[in-house]
Amino acid sequence: MRRVLITALVIIPGIALALDFTDATARYKDAPFPIAETAGISLLTSAGALQGNPDGTFAPRRTLNRAEFLKIALLSRSGGTPVQAEEDVSDCFPDIHTGDWFSQFVCHAKAGGIVAGYPDGLFHPERPVNYAEAIKMLVNVFSYGLPAPVSGDAWYVPFVSAATSHKVLLPVSLGLGDPLTRGQMARLAAAFLAESTGELTVYRNAERGIFESTGSSSTSSSSSSSSSSLSSSISSSSSQQSAPLFPARSNLLLIGRTTPILFDGVFESTGEPAVLRSAQITLEREITSIESISLIDGSGAVVGEMALDISNNNDHTRWVGNFGTGNYILPKDKTIILGLRAVLRDRAHQGGSKEMFEIADAGAFFLFAEGTDSHTLRQLFPASPHYPFSETVQARIESVTGTLPSQGTLTVGTNREIASFWFGGTILTGATLQLQALNFHLASHGVTVTGWRIGGPAEVQQQPCGLDNFTNTIDCPIIPEDFKTVGNTDRVISLYADVSVPPGSTDSTLQVSFTQNGTIGMNGDVWWSDGAGSYRWLEESVVLPMGPRWSVK
Repeated sequence: MRRVLITALVIIPGIALALDFTDATARYKDAPFPIAETAGISLLTSAGALQGNPDGTFAPRRTLNRAEFLKIALLSRSGGTPVQAEEDVSDCFPDIHTGDWFSQFVCHAKAGGIVAGYPDGLFHPERPVNYAEAIKMLVNVFSYGLPAPVSGDAWYVPFVSAATSHKVLLPVSLGLGDPLTRGQMARLAAAFLAESTGELTVYRNAERGIFESTGSSSTSSSSSSSSSSLSSSISSSSSQQSAPLFPARSNLLLIGRTTPILFDGVFESTGEPAVLRSAQITLEREITSIESISLIDGSGAVVGEMALDISNNNDHTRWVGNFGTGNYILPKDKTIILGLRAVLRDRAHQGGSKEMFEIADAGAFFLFAEGTDSHTLRQLFPASPHYPFSETVQARIESVTGTLPSQGTLTVGTNREIASFWFGGTILTGATLQLQALNFHLASHGVTVTGWRIGGPAEVQQQPCGLDNFTNTIDCPIIPEDFKTVGNTDRVISLYADVSVPPGSTDSTLQVSFTQNGTIGMNGDVWWSDGAGSYRWLEESVVLPMGPRWSVK
């Protein structure tokens, strides 16, 4: 059997890394990226685990295969520093060959118990890596301890449990079987790396655009510089962040997933402690997408499960939880917050788009609790309730990023690029995510702008937009076909116009921006579709960027 001396990675526990949180994405031609992805890509680039594509791009929206991900996982653990090791790369898997660029990484990982391959005996390096596989590789690379296996659990359960305990999972809605994009990969691997050096909190803040210096960074002066660099790079970027549990807010609810808190309120047992016996919620309408509903306390713990009340066969809107065990005590004269969240069915099991979550009336959410002293059963209604509207989707827009500098000089002329944006989101299998219309808000001084168009730089790639001179709103009701689809392309969509400066004008400036996320029942600036329904609002966590502030010459 042939033995080959190769450059491979040796996983050494406790490698000390001085993490660098400075923005390192300028080297990629397709930067800037959304805030959270900028943090992950920068950290792994500085650590030597990422280099980008041969054409100079990073392409955060593209997926990556199992071989590519494994290499990055190993390099992130080693700080990007390979060492000489003798590895047999001739026969570790039948589909791995000595001449393959990834053979050294795959065979080293198999020897170290990091990967084991598929039941068919193959590694399948060409397959897109999914979220569960990525978690397993990283958990093994970073040597996390695993909980004892439970009979009947899926193979990935202990790995997800270990990652959860270390708080390194992606703070976004993503199915374990979903393929990872390169941007998601960077965020996930960067979290493992930061956690291994005790800097996970610093990294999570960087994902939000908040930089703080740490002892493992460079000097205070360089930390200040990196803070400025990061802030300037991501000022026009956005990414959906993980929201706090409470209060409940309007959400676009991906079917097949667990929802955020849908409704909540503050409860109090006056005069004596009370044992929670039951809870009830009545919705405005039947929602077939609901699999189950849970009652959740302020820490996120499940208080109890609720089931659909089917006693009235014609009205499937009431959900009831009976908690006869008496495990949950409402303390005396102390307010506690409780909320409801749901598990939604997927499309194959009656899950669908455009189902509205709305509470029936002000008194439709309440508890029954039994006093521990008096044994009196009392009905408790919430104070300060939050009953927002939410609706189900099969895809959603989660970030909007401006791709041009925040300011600059614009020369007069025809077909000038005024602003450019990239849209990102989550798309469930079998769904689509497409833009339907966009509205921009214009602020200008001493400049004449006509002929608004949207699309690409060539006229054949553009559709006309209208300007409402009373509201200064630019309405683009038709999106060019090549620019509609979100999520499977790195293409940006731009706004163009013909620009001139009247004689005698001074200090001529021009800027367009998105300003309205909208809500259910009130249109926002971005109209879109998941292939089954149309939506005219975005969640409040989506930060809408402004276009460049142009000085027109």
